[in-house]
Amino acid sequence: MGDEYYVPTILFLREKRSGNPVTAVTWNRHIPSVFPPVDFVFLIREYRRLFREVKETGVISSQTFLAAFGEFLKPFDFKDCLIIYPATAALISKQFNGVKFDRALQDFEGFPIGQITNVPDRS
Repeated sequence: MGDEYYVPTILFLREKRSGNPVTAVTWNRHIPSVFPPVDFVFLIREYRRLFREVKETGVISSQTFLAAFGEFLKPFDFKDCLIIYPATAALISKQFNGVKFDRALQDFEGFPIGQITNVPDRS
């Protein structure tokens, strides 16, 4: 895909409250990206507001992601994947920085790989 696009790794996590397994990807500063089907998107924002640099990270659900950015997403070559092209990504900074987070990063924790496969834990 070249250096223009970010292709995120799917993160396998667990919700702390329920213990349910979930999937997520990160999206950093509204850069052009490919999005696989996941439960959550972790937004990493960096922007200026009134003479100061703002850096914040939060979580939106796939439903919020599609509602906020669906008109900018296009189908991609891989099954159920979506893409935001460079020309579009340049236009959505205000929307990206303004979307309200659904959850906090602290609501999730790592998920031991032995619990998401049927391979026995050898430790």
